[in-house]
Amino acid sequence: TFTSCSADQGGAVYVWGGKVRVEDSAFTSCAADKGGAVYVERSEVSLQRSELSLINSEISNCIATEYGGGLYSAGGRTRMSNGTLISKCSAPDDQGSSIFLLAGEVTYTIPAPLGRWLPTARCEVYRKGC
Repeated sequence: TFTSCSADQGGAVYVWGGKVRVEDSAFTSCAADKGGAVYVERSEVSLQRSELSLINSEISNCIATEYGGGLYSAGGRTRMSNGTLISKCSAPDDQGSSIFLLAGEVTYTIPAPLGRWLPTARCEVYRKGC
């Protein structure tokens, strides 16, 4: 559990050129300029792609003063699954209260438990042909 953490980028976690797996965890009341709880950035130095997996975890009540109340992605890959929830986070108007995606990709694996979704985010579901 990460509680009341703060930093300039990624209040609790900053991912740069590595792989991070967070499971059964909570990020609560964290704060940063970008990415209230988590900041994911592509490494320009390393050829390794930044990857973050959030599994059955919750980001709540986190604040960004600039972008991405819960999560800020500036590259790399972020995957959320198994009921991961981002809720009650905030950022200035239209700057991603839950997620701010500047670059990279953010995916949410469906199905999710009832009542779990990314509030105020556009959700697109793609299915490959059989």
